[in-house]
Amino acid sequence: MNSLGIYFGPKFITIVESKGKRVSKIVNIPQSAIVSSNVDEKVPEEVRTVAVFKDELRRNNITASEATLCLPGSDLLIRTFEIPQLPARELKDAIRFESKKYIPLKLEDLVIDSQSKLDKNKRNQVLFVAVRKDVLDKYISVLSQLDIKINSIEYSAFSILRFFKLSKMAYKDTVALVAIDAEEQDEANFVVLDKDFPLFSRDISLYSEQTEVEGAAVDQAQPATGPSRLMDKLSSELRVSLDFYNRKFPNKKISKVFLISPQPYIELETFLKEIGIETQFVDPLKFSGAVLSLGGVKSFGSSLSKSVNSSVKINLMSAKAHKEKVTKIPVALDLQGILKDVKFDARFIFIGIFICIGALFLGVYRSAPLQRELKSIKAMSPQISGIPASASYQELESLKSEYQTKLNVLKKEIIDRRISLTEALDALPRIVPGSVYLRKFSFEKRDDQETHELMLEGVVFPEQGKSDFEVVNNFILGLQSDPVFSSYFKKIEVVSMDTAENMVVGSKEKTTNFIISCK
Repeated sequence: MNSLGIYFGPKFITIVESKGKRVSKIVNIPQSAIVSSNVDEKVPEEVRTVAVFKDELRRNNITASEATLCLPGSDLLIRTFEIPQLPARELKDAIRFESKKYIPLKLEDLVIDSQSKLDKNKRNQVLFVAVRKDVLDKYISVLSQLDIKINSIEYSAFSILRFFKLSKMAYKDTVALVAIDAEEQDEANFVVLDKDFPLFSRDISLYSEQTEVEGAAVDQAQPATGPSRLMDKLSSELRVSLDFYNRKFPNKKISKVFLISPQPYIELETFLKEIGIETQFVDPLKFSGAVLSLGGVKSFGSSLSKSVNSSVKINLMSAKAHKEKVTKIPVALDLQGILKDVKFDARFIFIGIFICIGALFLGVYRSAPLQRELKSIKAMSPQISGIPASASYQELESLKSEYQTKLNVLKKEIIDRRISLTEALDALPRIVPGSVYLRKFSFEKRDDQETHELMLEGVVFPEQGKSDFEVVNNFILGLQSDPVFSSYFKKIEVVSMDTAENMVVGSKEKTTNFIISCK
């Protein structure tokens, strides 16, 4: 029986029909085709999506009636955290309680699913995935109008894990998967597995202006363009991901990285080897029987949901169905039927009133010493300027809020406006030519003009075949072309150059002193 996998990517909707464990048909629908379809612009996007879908399914003769849907990380909230070992009946409630620390939305507005694994330290490693109800309903509505039954809805990176399992690559302990396809201008995915359990995942956007760290967006100044810039950006993002992972899981070192891509990326393999991580290339063509983009790998992986068992059991479709079944059972009380045979006796009524009055006076009597002690404590409390001793809890909370607002203003004006030059200064040693020696640098930030300036003072030693002016000019060009340094300083120019005598290897030689301004 043919199986269908559908991936709603940022640039393409990819549909893969598989037969057994091989690809039989591939359809790529550009997202732009839905926007620019011949349907009236006033028609909702959902209706236009259905119309384009129907045309493509009919044109490619795809008749499968069931599908597995995989969603991009931008539609989901994915978190991993630890909780203590608990009985099975308490684990689900504990996960919901703990997840509130990491999720910025109300759980009532989400469809959630989770999976836990007990590690050797008797701690539960929890994988938590959530999606907004309205987002999930939109996808379900589209496929229901196409008469396609949804078997499962999962995170697209977990679909890659199913494809990876199909490849039967041998590994031990903790490994990472890097899936990338620069030709299709798609995102890259970074996933860390510890004995088949995902510890960390991240979507990296190669062409747009944001990346996702477990669902959290990180702004980028410019989209990467060109193979060199693309590899530089990907290497930088992988370094950020590895640093974040190593801080979060210091005792689980990555032993190997598997690169899943339609073509090998030698620069990326070289970068990973330079930081001490073994790499291995996985060719989708070898295991699928077709040339697949990254979106195709995800769709193919999701289409294998019934034929390849995965260690990740997250299924948002099942979670939604379960949530809809859990309803509150109203309790209707027939008070008339209950009180029908009850006979009232005035004696018992008076006894009840007496007991209630006695309980009230007893409570007042027993609370009197506490009230006296409370007054004594208030009288002994230190006097603080601006805060009256008789201030109530609400007044204290109001003062706290007022002072917190002032602290936030100070933080915004003083701390947040600081400029960190770590990355720019770290780039300098790689840019400075061999015949240039930097003597001194100074940095000045002008708050009134919201500008900053870095002054570099140095010496040019004689270099055969090159003039001192040419060496300084090459140094400036190197500063301007470095992506890290130029992101901090846009205007780089020579302030002064003069000739002087300096000791060079025991003898005096003419050298050129220079000052460069970086703004």
